[in-house]
Amino acid sequence: MPAPSRGRTRHRHALAVTWQGEVAAAALAARTAGHVLAAFTRSFYLRFGDGIVCIGSEALGQGPLNALYASDGVAWTDLAVGAPALWEGRSLRVGPGFTLDFSRARTWGAPQVRSISVANLRAGLDRLAQDLRPRSLPGFGPLIPCLCTGGPPAADTMADPVLVAAAPEIALLRRWLGSAARSAEAGPTLSGLIGLGPGLTPSGDDFLYGVIGTLHAVGRGETAARVAASVLPQAAASTNLISLANLRCAAAGQVSAVFADAIAALTHAGHGLTEVLDRIAGVGHSSGWDSLAGVALALATLCGRTVHAPSPARGDYFEIY
Repeated sequence: MPAPSRGRTRHRHALAVTWQGEVAAAALAARTAGHVLAAFTRSFYLRFGDGIVCIGSEALGQGPLNALYASDGVAWTDLAVGAPALWEGRSLRVGPGFTLDFSRARTWGAPQVRSISVANLRAGLDRLAQDLRPRSLPGFGPLIPCLCTGGPPAADTMADPVLVAAAPEIALLRRWLGSAARSAEAGPTLSGLIGLGPGLTPSGDDFLYGVIGTLHAVGRGETAARVAASVLPQAAASTNLISLANLRCAAAGQVSAVFADAIAALTHAGHGLTEVLDRIAGVGHSSGWDSLAGVALALATLCGRTVHAPSPARGDYFEIY
């Protein structure tokens, strides 16, 4: 049987992109040529200069690095690492015969929380701690209940050597965050967290992603910037390009939709939290729980801080600075 024509190959693998993250859109706009950095069953990563783009189906979920297509059932494991990628303004050609059409893609960006009821936030964190205690969680997941409440970790959670290594670094960050609003002190050195744990995005990196991204989401951008200024130079030397790209997204105030939804649920007394936790469970082997631990720590530090008096226009809502 003769080989299919080049045109037929492109047509067979043409996919319409429905959503692109703001960071992905900027990476594509900045460069015309890139290459495949890594390929997996459900997605693949492209490198365009210093920019990273993740291509996957809509099941992957919206995120700053993600470009999503509506079709499912496409496996990318045969896509060769190093295969060329060419951005042509509205379409992306990858390797031998794959084309992604961006002409109708909508751009997604992470939302910010504009105001927070401290009582609702406490209720949301209490519910998260309660909902997770019966579960057996990987990665930093076992630390989430104590991060929500500010108490010590359960003794049986500290059998994991990764958690043993992480605990003093997390305690240092928790203390620093507790006074950051009243001090100009530089962000803490957290070299023990960067690159800590296995996986494409190590647990320590995912945790810091959750912390930095959440601080931005709740209007603590200056505090987030100090943490990022300490973390990013170390990450550039100590972790992989994909994990570094995620940390840079957090430093720019961009987190994936599932974590934006987690922040919204926790600041609204846990409303919708069960559905969000189900989605977080599907993020990597432990990455979802690792990042949620960072979300919990960042939000928990807000509960004991001085806030402005309630605005008459906002009822019992407070602006947190």
